[in-house]
Amino acid sequence: MRRPTLVTAAAVAALATAMIAMPGIASAETTTIQSSPTGAATAPTGSQSRAAVAPSGTEWIGAADVATYTTGAFPATWFVTGGTPTFSASGAALPAGTLLGRATTGSAASDLTGIRSTVTASQDGLGLGTADLIASGAARYTLLIDTAGSTDNTAPAVLTTSTTGTTAVDGTWVSTAAVGSIAAGTPATLTAFQAQFQATLPAATINGYGVSILGGAGSVVGISWNRQDTYFTPEAVGTLSVPDPTTSSSLSTAGVGVDATGFLPGETVRASLLLPDLEELGADQTFTADPNGAVGGTATFTASIPAGPVVILFTGVDSGVTVGFAVTVVADPTAPVVTPTPTPTPAPAPVAVPVPARATFTG
Repeated sequence: MRRPTLVTAAAVAALATAMIAMPGIASAETTTIQSSPTGAATAPTGSQSRAAVAPSGTEWIGAADVATYTTGAFPATWFVTGGTPTFSASGAALPAGTLLGRATTGSAASDLTGIRSTVTASQDGLGLGTADLIASGAARYTLLIDTAGSTDNTAPAVLTTSTTGTTAVDGTWVSTAAVGSIAAGTPATLTAFQAQFQATLPAATINGYGVSILGGAGSVVGISWNRQDTYFTPEAVGTLSVPDPTTSSSLSTAGVGVDATGFLPGETVRASLLLPDLEELGADQTFTADPNGAVGGTATFTASIPAGPVVILFTGVDSGVTVGFAVTVVADPTAPVVTPTPTPTPAPAPVAVPVPARATFTG
């Protein structure tokens, strides 16, 4: 399943800014850097490490983080109603009739038209989109609205996308309750819904967002809302083995060793190097995640890399999951110029000079 990544250019820029700001470590020894997107890095005894950073607004949700919802105000964390999701490396599997959501705030009379997929926002040059969904099966993006504006959801209306897929939010939606002249179950765009909320239900609020399964079954890997990216796969972590600081020639020959998990089973994982000016240089290799979402191997970079702080990224092409490591690149050492010792020139042999004198003969 090919899709635009949740980790967009703006999020990668935030990642790069945070990582490049970190002080370098003056050591030529091989360092094993363990990356944890939500906390500081750790490393085996005797090696050096530095913190690893995930794009701002990224979280991982598992079964222990999901509350059960019945009535009243939505829980502050993720909540579920209807069915029980099961979590694995492939995401959260949702049975029919399940809603997996989270509380939020917004005005149905003014904020609906700001919801768009990351694809559309990128094409329009608008940066991050409000909504995006990595899902399969019958999973649909869902908005939870109270037509009376109550946080206790006393007059609920559930809006879901008419279709599935990452760009479904850009199409039509259906509501479980009538909204002005739009009857329940009638497909309409968010622009049309917002106009009817303005005209007939101006107090209506957006109280939650998430994913729902109307019929059949489906799964969800990740969802984005207002620059908050949530994954329902195991948290991505990894280790990077690389001389630190390293050189451009070392990156092109020995390369860097990586072991990371948290990607989708079977997806392509792209390795790249991010420079301080946000230019991204691709590695010579790509990787394929195993059934557990793990990758391992060596990545080399034959492109010329200037000295300075860089970020080495491993990104799932389908999931958008990124594991990043800050590394310092230094100039390759230059061989010292050796001046040869000159060979001494031997002194010339003395020349016999005749001395005038009177010769004496005897005998």
